[in-house]
Amino acid sequence: MEEPRYATRSRLYRRQTPLAASWLPSLLSVAAGLAVIALLVVLFPLEWVRAPRITLAVDQPLFSPNGDGYLEALTAFYVLSEQANVTAEVINSAGQRVRTLMQEQPQTAGQHALTWDGRDDGGNIVPDGTYRLRVVALGTARRSEHALPVEVDTTPPSLTVANLKPQMTVRESTLTIEGTTDPDALVWLNDGPQPIPVQNNGVFRVVRQLQEGENTITVRAVDNAGNETRADYTIVLRTRPPDITLLEPEAEAWLKENPITVRGQAPADAEVSVNGIPAQVNEDGSFVVDVVLDEGDNVIVVEAKDGRGGNTARVERVVHLRTRPPQILLSNLPDGLTVNDPAFRIAGQVEPGIALTVNGRQVPVDNRGFFSTLLTLQEGQNLITITATDLAGNTSTVQRLVTYEPAPALADLPITIPADVAGRRLLLGTALALLPLFFLLVAWMRPLRFSLSVENPVFYPFRPDDSRLLIMRLDLSRGARVTLRVYDQQDRLVATIVEKRKHSSGEHFRLWDGRDEAGHVLPSGSYLIEATASTRLISATSAARVYLDATPPMIGTVTREERSSTSTGTTAYVEGEAVDLS
Repeated sequence: MEEPRYATRSRLYRRQTPLAASWLPSLLSVAAGLAVIALLVVLFPLEWVRAPRITLAVDQPLFSPNGDGYLEALTAFYVLSEQANVTAEVINSAGQRVRTLMQEQPQTAGQHALTWDGRDDGGNIVPDGTYRLRVVALGTARRSEHALPVEVDTTPPSLTVANLKPQMTVRESTLTIEGTTDPDALVWLNDGPQPIPVQNNGVFRVVRQLQEGENTITVRAVDNAGNETRADYTIVLRTRPPDITLLEPEAEAWLKENPITVRGQAPADAEVSVNGIPAQVNEDGSFVVDVVLDEGDNVIVVEAKDGRGGNTARVERVVHLRTRPPQILLSNLPDGLTVNDPAFRIAGQVEPGIALTVNGRQVPVDNRGFFSTLLTLQEGQNLITITATDLAGNTSTVQRLVTYEPAPALADLPITIPADVAGRRLLLGTALALLPLFFLLVAWMRPLRFSLSVENPVFYPFRPDDSRLLIMRLDLSRGARVTLRVYDQQDRLVATIVEKRKHSSGEHFRLWDGRDEAGHVLPSGSYLIEATASTRLISATSAARVYLDATPPMIGTVTREERSSTSTGTTAYVEGEAVDLS
């Protein structure tokens, strides 16, 4: 019963619905499908023929593949609008392809990069010039490309420094460096923080301060491609004259050989001359030159100029050439001389500064060359040898033979007795008459023994004790007149203590305070005390050498060691005591 009711309502409903309304949904679906199909048919050919977009850029259009490590390759960046097959290649100025960097390589949309090392397909560096870098993007049916010019430059810029040499010496601390290069190049000095300005004509100029001694200057010119030209210089600044060390000969040297060798040290780059003779300076700065001297005094002049010749140093040294032996002049000593006094004084003259010996004993020579000395002769023949040696080592010797014959005594005189009686009587009478005279002559002619001695050969005139006096002892075998004289080291008479004063036989003592005849204390040194005892017929001489220490004492108590270093002044230390000279 239910089902028929439903079917009746459905049928009734369909009968009530219009015909257009029932077909409307179907028509809309069909229309939508036809629209989609039409759209696909229209748009698909348009998408298939569209070309991809590409944008190309380079970081540096100029580079130099020369192996110096700077700007060796070119890097390019390109952007694809969509996926495409990319080809990259390098074209020269004649339109020929020299390098294929990429061949139809599929790449996605977005940014990409490629590098060219400046070589062709054969691996060789391409010649300098302008090239085109071309990138082609291939789509489904169309392609697009973008190309940019790039330049290969492997030629370094020119660089000329006009006023410098690789090695040079200057004497001014301010140095101007000037030269030329390519107008588009940058010039650097010693890796400075800023380049030197270059004018439009390529001229550059800069001023730098040098330090004393060696300075290294490096000038670099760099172009836009990174090519570099470099120049190195060593500049030596010398504001002071070069140092000269003269090693040979020594100052005031006395020489006896000719020529002499001059040896020294100077800077290796110096120009050295010795008495105008150029000297070869070795790498270590040493030089050796032989110089011919004149007899006598010579001046050695050594000059050294630095490398530029502006600073000059000069050293002078005086040397003495003596090639001849010294001459000895004797005033009172002829060869074969005979004397009857054992005390004999010889005198003469040599050149000042000569070292003189008489029989091996040193004899002083004064500043004029005069000398004299007292000798004690032995009975018979005496050989006197005088040797003179100059400062150069030349030696000359003179020998003289002197005979000492004592005066004969009366007892030694020959007496002839006559043979007849009258003659004997006459002789006897004469002898008796002359007997008093004979005894008087015997008394006068008896031998005279005389000696001089000192208790202490060193004395100190400024001391307050007994050591300030020289005590001399005279020993006479018989009465005589005594003379005491004092001679200095140049054998000059400086004081007379006793002048022909009569002394009896025996011992006598005399004192000397170290003063001359004017009352002044003589300077410190060695002195000769010469004593002479004379009678009417004979005389005897004796001598003693003493040392006078005229150093004034100082107030204070010092040790023996401190005393040895006491300096000369108005006072002097005396060991263990205090002395006031005032």
